Amino acid sequence: MKVARTVRGRPVGKNTSNCKIDWPVRPPLSMGAVFTMFSGIYYWFDKMTGLWYSEVLGQIHFWTFFIGVNVTFFPMHFLGVAGMPRRIPDYPDAYYMFNKIASWGSYISAFSALIFFLVILEALLSNRKAHFCYSELSISRK
Repeated sequence: MKVARTVRGRPVGKNTSNCKIDWPVRPPLSMGAVFTMFSGIYYWFDKMTGLWYSEVLGQIHFWTFFIGVNVTFFPMHFLGVAGMPRRIPDYPDAYYMFNKIASWGSYISAFSALIFFLVILEALLSNRKAHFCYSELSISRK
């Protein structure tokens, strides 16, 4: 089903600004996929660029993003148990505090995205050479 929705969604990508068609055609992106993309970038960064990134800044980014995602989605379990329906633009006042906590978690996650760009920018500007990169494996010309 997901593959069919993805294949169907690619040709109509320009029409997804209409909210009535956006939900059926866009492929969902789970937070596990986002963590996987970040880990892939961190793993391949030195191999693609030949530069090291700051391990301390990378760990700050990971833990900030981890905390932000958990603060965002953990209150939603309580909202579901309390009976709040999903994907509604408005919510009763009884759910205000849980929604506020989830909003703060999303702000933390957005801040961690800025930290990620800082990690990449710092690595590019510091010019710390990696000990190994795949460009050294290219066929040598004799």
